Amino acid sequence: MAWLKDFGEPCFPLREYREFTDYQQSDPAEQIGSLQQFLQIARHLVPTNPEYQYLLKPTLRHPDLNPRNIFVDEDLKISSLIDWQHCSAVPLFLQAGVPNTFANFGDEDSIQLKKPVLAQEFSTLSEEDQAQAIELYRRRHLHFYYFGGASKFNNVHYKALRLPSTALKQRLCFNASSPWQGNPIPLKAALMRATQNWDTLTAESTKRASHCPISFTEEEAARYLRINAAQDYVDEKVSLLRDAIGIGEDGWVSNENYDRAVAENQRLKEELLKDISDEERQLSLQHWPFDDHTEDESQ
Repeated sequence: MAWLKDFGEPCFPLREYREFTDYQQSDPAEQIGSLQQFLQIARHLVPTNPEYQYLLKPTLRHPDLNPRNIFVDEDLKISSLIDWQHCSAVPLFLQAGVPNTFANFGDEDSIQLKKPVLAQEFSTLSEEDQAQAIELYRRRHLHFYYFGGASKFNNVHYKALRLPSTALKQRLCFNASSPWQGNPIPLKAALMRATQNWDTLTAESTKRASHCPISFTEEEAARYLRINAAQDYVDEKVSLLRDAIGIGEDGWVSNENYDRAVAENQRLKEELLKDISDEERQLSLQHWPFDDHTEDESQ
């Protein structure tokens, strides 16, 4: 908040979010206001009930546990883990989570931890539908057995994962601590969810306020939660486009795949923008997320 007050400047959000600000720059004062609201509720997030003191244990957790960062020897035993540069030691309730490689939280069966099975009618499905069913089974299988392994080998982590408050607290703290990138929506939406789920959010505290110290009108909540849901939807679509083009989240692509990625980016751009108005096309081309741009172009 101090940094924003001294150095924060209006800027565009990431390119994929600019339609939500009508392609206008966002004022950091809006983020400062949200951070002030966060500080009003932050102390209520800390577990104080003796039953939940394990949630305060300082925990070091790998921030990006995926196959690329796991080395194994010839006997398939893990020999080392790499890519620790974003790790930190924080209380367990802010650290517990499922690595993206194993997570399948968008699926209700996975959320309910139902044991995964293939559909009974699998043998009658088309080849394409069978491939989709197998992929869904794979994701559910990884999610289910990650929780099973955590329950057996790291039960404290498992208990923290299963608390309804964990994801709410983590989203709040993550959005409050993220650098200013011209997008005030995620923190606002997290604060609004806090007001709507106050009893759940503070269930592990014996010193909680009976009512959330901050409030929003129904119109504010509806608007910002709607925009946040739209941004989440855009994130999914951009992720699919990124996979189709063959680039990483940071824009990285291997030398041997560079020309193919450039060509695929151009093809997708033309395909997706061919049936929109000239004005929309011009704005979309100007803010297309996968084109070259300078680091200061958000200003």
